[in-house]
Parts: sequence; structure tokens; C-alpha cells
Amino acid sequence: YLIAQLAQLLDVDLIAEGVEDDRALNKLIDMGCHYIQGYFYSRPHNVDELVHMINDRQVKRA
Repeated sequence: YLIAQLAQLLDVDLIAEGVEDDRALNKLIDMGCHYIQGYFYSRPHNVDELVHMINDRQVKRA
């Protein structure tokens, strides 16, 4: 919590890494984290998987 307060005092964005569940997500949002990443959103992908995901999303938009 101290790091989140310090980030607010310094007016810098705070990035939380390794978020795995909604409980942690909500706690970090309440603490003022601006950016959050982790398995909660997506597991790591290799380049081929990433290209496929991007192409698939573009097809669904059309």
C-alpha cells in the first residue's frame, strides 16, 4: 500500500504485475493502480499465438 501512496504523491503511474484473480484486481484498483497485468487477463503468448489473436479479432470486427 505504501508504494501506491508514494506513486500518487509523486504523480506517477503505477503498474501492478502478476495479478491472477479478481480479488487482487479489485484491491489494486482500490489502492490506485493505473495499469494491471497478469494471468487474470491473459497468459503469456508466443509470437504465432499473438498474430493469430490479432488476426482473429480483426475478422470478428468486420
